[in-house]
Amino acid sequence: MKTVLLANRGEIAIRIARTCSDLGLRTIGIYSEDDANSLHLSKVDEAYKLEGKGAQAYLDIKTIIRIAKESKADAIHPGYGFLSENALFASSVKRAKIKFIGPNEKTLNIFGDKTSAKELASSLNIPVIAGTNEKTSIRQAQSFMKSLRKNSSVVIKAISGGGGRGMRVVSKTDELRESFDRAASEAKASFDSPDLYLEEYLKNYRHIEFQVIGDGTGAVSHLHERECSIQRRYQKLIEIAPSPSLNPELKTKMIEASLLLAQTVKYEGLATIEFLVNAEKNDFRFIECNPRLQVEHTVTESVLSLDLVKAQIQVASGKTLRQIKLEQKNIPEPRGYAIQSRVNMETIDSQGIANPGGGIFEKFDLPSGPGVRADSYGYAGYETNPLFDSLIAKIITYSPEDNFKQAIKRNYRSLCEFKITGVPTNLDLLKNILVNQDFRNNNSKRNFRRNGRSERGFKPNNDRAKFSSNFSNNENFQRKIPGRNNHNAPKLIEKYNNLAREALSVGDKILSENYFQHADHFTRILNEQESFKKKRFSVDSLENKDLDENKNLEEVKKEDTQNKVANDKEQVEAKVV
Repeated sequence: MKTVLLANRGEIAIRIARTCSDLGLRTIGIYSEDDANSLHLSKVDEAYKLEGKGAQAYLDIKTIIRIAKESKADAIHPGYGFLSENALFASSVKRAKIKFIGPNEKTLNIFGDKTSAKELASSLNIPVIAGTNEKTSIRQAQSFMKSLRKNSSVVIKAISGGGGRGMRVVSKTDELRESFDRAASEAKASFDSPDLYLEEYLKNYRHIEFQVIGDGTGAVSHLHERECSIQRRYQKLIEIAPSPSLNPELKTKMIEASLLLAQTVKYEGLATIEFLVNAEKNDFRFIECNPRLQVEHTVTESVLSLDLVKAQIQVASGKTLRQIKLEQKNIPEPRGYAIQSRVNMETIDSQGIANPGGGIFEKFDLPSGPGVRADSYGYAGYETNPLFDSLIAKIITYSPEDNFKQAIKRNYRSLCEFKITGVPTNLDLLKNILVNQDFRNNNSKRNFRRNGRSERGFKPNNDRAKFSSNFSNNENFQRKIPGRNNHNAPKLIEKYNNLAREALSVGDKILSENYFQHADHFTRILNEQESFKKKRFSVDSLENKDLDENKNLEEVKKEDTQNKVANDKEQVEAKVV
């Protein structure tokens, strides 16, 4: 392997390019027609323009393979998102006699489908979440809910879905039908398919995942765990390595399950096996396997002093775990704690609802110092593009001390040092979470910030929320997010929903969530417009009603006068006679 094409952009393309440079590999970058100013292009040896604009250009399999051939690339690294989990892309790259840095087509097909992944796990006696696992009717849903233990809840999910769309938690049987119908409607609007399935809803469980690596021969090693329980709308915000919640006995069982799953398919490359965990009950359930490099791989690298991208490339080059000294006996125990905070462009209103943001980075100063790492594509003067993911930067901090609160302190300080102006961000939200006592005391579960609403004692800072709300109404900001002051909202909702569905169709869950966030934003705008119209109509109706009543009153008075005059005239005529 001598030349690697990076089939991605932004911070992850920069991250991969740096490791390739360390390994002495030539790098090829790609960019869409509207992405020529992206920082990743300054980190590669050569760059080629794609046809088209926005994220869709990065999903063009034929063009990417053509560029790989023209540039004489002998390997393609997909990063995360975009085509990283696309089995067709992996097989097309193989047919072009180019190495795909990742698992093979068969493995991607297994883990790319939630049902097949759960079936594999279940066949290996790995605990899974009870569910219908297929297209489910309302009758089947009612029957499944009744089959669960008393006082159990269910979660309704869209078969074609992701990012929380078409998802409803139901605790009472008599509320199931209404929630089922609403979920089907939302799933149809988001994914063009109303098909749903049900799972048991596990309350007070944490989200913990294990990093594994395999060389394709059946040899697999684990690289310990990460905790990702702090989420909004089922999207991760803060990741921690190692988990401060696991006991040794439970961790051992989860490691065995993760390795068994990867060994069974003779996994090649990096994979993340994800679970829901209740340490108090000594219970864990398999959720899914992400067959790619994760956004949060950084925290594992920090506590193990490893370069996971380097390991990926070495395995793809044909080296075994033994040759690269990553057999299990060579994997060290995690030392200290690492925390990653995801900084996104967004505003957050007083209800905790996030709206996508954008603009020009007027000031952009990343934090630095001992134990501080910032992965970003930003620089002062860069203008963001709403057609790409809203992630600005990943702020990763490492503390070698075995002290979770000390690790939190370092991440909080680094977020405070991050100076960015020109775009709205979630920096204040992240800082508020880090100083929250439940989080600091490790009492936060997966629903700590579920759906962006205040839970478990966490409340958004009112001043920050007020500022964010005012910022979103600012005239300059409104110009950067089209649709707020015109009648394009319905078209924009349809546009972003369609883009999200296209992204999902090629397996890009990260990009689809970004598009769905934009669709949600314009849906709220449309609802505000409709609400305003209704209020205006109500006022106009009352005014018209009052006018009609006044008009009728005048007509009655006039009629009475005319009648009185006629009566007087008749009386006069009668006297004359």
